[in-house]
Amino acid sequence: MRVLLVEDEPLVREVILRMLATTGVEVDAAGTYGEAAGMIASTVYDLAVLDFRLPDGTGLDVLRNLMASQPRAQAILITGEAEIERIREEALALGAPDVLSKPGCVREIVTRVRSLSGPPPG
Repeated sequence: MRVLLVEDEPLVREVILRMLATTGVEVDAAGTYGEAAGMIASTVYDLAVLDFRLPDGTGLDVLRNLMASQPRAQAILITGEAEIERIREEALALGAPDVLSKPGCVREIVTRVRSLSGPPPG
């Protein structure tokens, strides 16, 4: 399983990367919409974990891009925004049913990735 992680906060990105490493999946990480768009253009992803607020767009922008070229990919949005229900509605309309609240979403991300990818190799 290949995962795209888009998170602009370096510390949060590193924590999620370290936790995802325990699942045995391959992870590519980006800090901006632009970086993520380049990765989507050149790599096929099974799952994307997308921060809502990015310096050059939103996780919904990344999701639109991903779904346009890779409609079978799944996505989880993460956000610290207060209007999570509005974000959830938009994400669902774009094909991403999961929107998780920051902070404290890392364990839930790992749980969901494990359920999608099966047991780690070993």
